[in-house]
Amino acid sequence: MTYKQYMNQPSMSWMRVDFKTFDECTNYGNSYEPYLNGEESWTCRDVISLNGKYLGVMFDTNKVN
Repeated sequence: MTYKQYMNQPSMSWMRVDFKTFDECTNYGNSYEPYLNGEESWTCRDVISLNGKYLGVMFDTNKVN
């Protein structure tokens, strides 16, 4: 792992950065069509690098039944 990766990649390989702020993510989630239709739930997760640097927020969904 390079220093650049250590500083700038999410600590978990499955994470990604979708938004800069938690508010942007929640605003998106509250208007997310599958959520409004009762098909999916959603959550916003902070994304940090291995050194603890805040990178942004990931929007994550789960199917409801």
